[in-house]
Amino acid sequence: MPDSHMFYLAGIAGNTGTAIDGVTTQSRAFEVPANDAILVPVINTAETVPDYEAYLGKSKVPTIDKVEQYIYDWKNSYVQDKFLLVDGKPVPLDNSYVESGPFSLGSVEPGDVGYDLFGLRPAGTEQQPAFAGGYWGVIKGLGVGTHSIEFGGSIDYSLTDAGFGPPDGTVDFSYKVVDTVTVVPPSHYHPGHHHPNVTPCGMGLFDR
Repeated sequence: MPDSHMFYLAGIAGNTGTAIDGVTTQSRAFEVPANDAILVPVINTAETVPDYEAYLGKSKVPTIDKVEQYIYDWKNSYVQDKFLLVDGKPVPLDNSYVESGPFSLGSVEPGDVGYDLFGLRPAGTEQQPAFAGGYWGVIKGLGVGTHSIEFGGSIDYSLTDAGFGPPDGTVDFSYKVVDTVTVVPPSHYHPGHHHPNVTPCGMGLFDR
């Protein structure tokens, strides 16, 4: 039986990429070895108690329950749209939601992705307990050759003095990732190889 791994695609933050018709869009092109499944982070979120506290202020200390409530509301109210297309064909996502238990995101400092792109605060504080949830797709069986994978979605929530609130009818961010994937025989695979003039995908391999 051929060796197989899981090839992890990186997502993008809602404030990265290029805005096209109000949608943050990023295009990437890269190689994937044949026999590998591809893990797609369609749309997801994470929040921590320290970060929520930094937003609310010291006078309104959040609890773990409030952060867990945010994750629940994100899934059931804030996500307005989500999609995954493989070679132009939609992939069902109704049963693809995954939610974590408590964990740590580590500490963040200026210059870190968590600080600069995702706005985690305060600096130097370990971001835990953290909770995460999101929709993920697993793509298997792509034949050798070139394929397209498109994924993304949109989020709508309101921000109040009490924290995250219900959707207010204004999409806070909408994004779309367009990946051109070249599936190659394992013997021809070169990690990190991507086409010129196209943003490469942050990616990795790990054993199933």
